[in-house]
Amino acid sequence: MTFDDETLGAYVDGELDAAASAVIEATARTDQALAVRIADARQVRSMMSGAFASVVAEAPPKRLIKAVASTPKPAQAPKPAQAPKPAQAKVIPFRKPAPPPAPSQQPPPQWSRPVWGAMAACLAVGIAVGVVAPWESKTDTGLSPSPLVVAALNTQASGPNAGPVRIGLSFKAREGGYCRTFAAGATAGLACRERGAWTVKAAAPTAAGDGGGAYQTASSQTPAAVLDVMDALIEGAPLDAQAEAKARKRRWR
Repeated sequence: MTFDDETLGAYVDGELDAAASAVIEATARTDQALAVRIADARQVRSMMSGAFASVVAEAPPKRLIKAVASTPKPAQAPKPAQAPKPAQAKVIPFRKPAPPPAPSQQPPPQWSRPVWGAMAACLAVGIAVGVVAPWESKTDTGLSPSPLVVAALNTQASGPNAGPVRIGLSFKAREGGYCRTFAAGATAGLACRERGAWTVKAAAPTAAGDGGGAYQTASSQTPAAVLDVMDALIEGAPLDAQAEAKARKRRWR
């Protein structure tokens, strides 16, 4: 077994535990080279300690003792000054608010342009589906469209149209029957022919700024809520102009 110089130095200095020291001592009994190394280490340690023994035994110089004794003690930091107490705020009593005027004395409400716009939008939805509905998307409404929309669904061809009702496209539904997308005022919707009558399946406000202009395309003007319902109902491709004309001639039967 071999031991490095650092381990032997710790053994000679008495820094190893009893178990490690016992292993080194047992090995040194049979390993002459290890015993020589231990002896050399002990000799070096003895020489080093003897060389500085007289220095350790000397008394410290008087000038050093005097310098240490005359060193002033560090001054203690002053205690922090206490913050002044905050001045007490002056409380000013307020007058009690005047009671609201009687109902007969209250001024009439001022209707702004946004309010009138919202009312007009709600009315447009009502005109399209035949009932004054809230300004929000509706799906599977089961409502009947207004007579104006019914007339357009029955006879009007798909495509650009400057009239009050624009028809977007026509298609055959998976469950049979025909469906058509439409736009009237600020409202777009989808109606299907069921049991000889048109039923609104979805209705939603058109994009802001449409203004009821000419119908463009189903994807550019029809709201997403209506397109989602159309995707769920459509079977195959939308009708072309010839197939749509035949369906109108058969009164969508």
